[in-house]
Amino acid sequence: MALNDIRWQKHLRDLGWNIFTNRLSFGIWFGLATVASAFVSAATGIPAVYTWVCALIILFLLRPRARLLQLRSRLEGRQQP
Repeated sequence: MALNDIRWQKHLRDLGWNIFTNRLSFGIWFGLATVASAFVSAATGIPAVYTWVCALIILFLLRPRARLLQLRSRLEGRQQP
């Protein structure tokens, strides 16, 4: 199978990293925060506006793009060619 080839696995892995660490990927994280706030609001009864603001504050504090870039550099540093 073609997917068993290591080159394809590397390309697919790079595609995944590039999707989640792209400069425009903030929209993905923004969407996930909005969906999470909707579920929390529905489960707890807290107004959606408050959970949405809390989700955005958490998003800004966590900085997912920067954390993923750090994780990738650590993981690539461990790999032996």
